[in-house]
Amino acid sequence: MRPNPLRWLLLAGAIHITLTLAIFLVGHFQLLPNVFDEHGTGLSFAIDGDSYRNMASQSATQLQTHGFSVWLAFKVPLHSRLYSLLFATIGRVLGHNVLAAEPLNLIYYLGILSCVYLLGREIFNERAAMLAAAIVAVWPSFLLHSTQFIRDTLAISCLLALLFVLTLVVRRELSVRAAAAFGVVGAAAVTLFWVLRGNMWNVVVFAIGLTILLLSRRMIRTRKFLLTNSIAIMVVLFAMLVAPSRFESTALPGVRPPATPLA
Repeated sequence: MRPNPLRWLLLAGAIHITLTLAIFLVGHFQLLPNVFDEHGTGLSFAIDGDSYRNMASQSATQLQTHGFSVWLAFKVPLHSRLYSLLFATIGRVLGHNVLAAEPLNLIYYLGILSCVYLLGREIFNERAAMLAAAIVAVWPSFLLHSTQFIRDTLAISCLLALLFVLTLVVRRELSVRAAAAFGVVGAAAVTLFWVLRGNMWNVVVFAIGLTILLLSRRMIRTRKFLLTNSIAIMVVLFAMLVAPSRFESTALPGVRPPATPLA
């Protein structure tokens, strides 16, 4: 049968929603009290999940009680701030648990699968891309972690999106519109990754540096200057140089924000 990425993506989404619902019920009824708490947070495999959930819950309370300005001044990691928006809305009905966080977690999960598929198709072929995405989709540890309140799924999505952009810069000759779009996407992915996972910044530096070398080699070999590709990678490089000085990473030692309001 001809692979249908959208159909399989919908199936993966249904699996993720079902698993999240199952985890919520197991936690809510305390069927496995040593594995999940009453919010569905993993106690043994998502060590930081409970503290991030608490931060998101407190941030949502600030938003509901004191308004947007106080919520914005309330220092929490970026991913917890995003979860707090869900807690402040659908969380009023569902509670501050994995079920309320599922819309974001589902987006991160499907984003990762999409990037794996796109990378596989660009580098190899459609069949290899489908196989790689299918393996990632049902990998047990990844599935479990993707239902939790941790920052890793969003960080992985950003890194894979960046790698896809860098792959296109090296392999294709971009149009002006494509170069602008991929440059913006790459810059946004770099910035978000710094905020979420600044302690793994060397990965980004290496990937961008390698891309510049490979692009330079391609232009030398073909004796053709790829202006649009060069502009796209320069935009990404600029974001890599600027992000550490403009934004604070919550993953670096000593800068993890407290779960208390600012004075």
